[in-house]
Amino acid sequence: MAKLTLPDTERMYAGHAACPGCGPALAMRLLLKGLGPSTVVSIPACCWTVIATPYPTTALGVALLDNPIESTGASISGLRAAADALGLRGVQVVGFAGDGGTADIGLQSLSGMLERRTNAIYVMYDNEGY
Repeated sequence: MAKLTLPDTERMYAGHAACPGCGPALAMRLLLKGLGPSTVVSIPACCWTVIATPYPTTALGVALLDNPIESTGASISGLRAAADALGLRGVQVVGFAGDGGTADIGLQSLSGMLERRTNAIYVMYDNEGY
């Protein structure tokens, strides 16, 4: 049986602004460990905007795009199209949004991303806060 392990390299740095015990922070940490350094993360205006970008730095060791709350799906579609047009192979494009930015105000953007068959990862976390 194959043994699956995560790399020791951290892509989410200490000093982020997540609350103690934040489930989405743990999810992001493990996601970035698994995807590696060639990852672009798009997050909407939500608690993650505060968590990931304590001024004047970022808590993520990968490229990060902040976007309006309703447009994560459109943002990752554009990021994927840009990476493909530039011939950047092996780039992982990830949308990381809460339940409100995904299943409520962001549903049309997610629907468009799925209709375009965008080759990207979309993570919806339910923080029970929307």
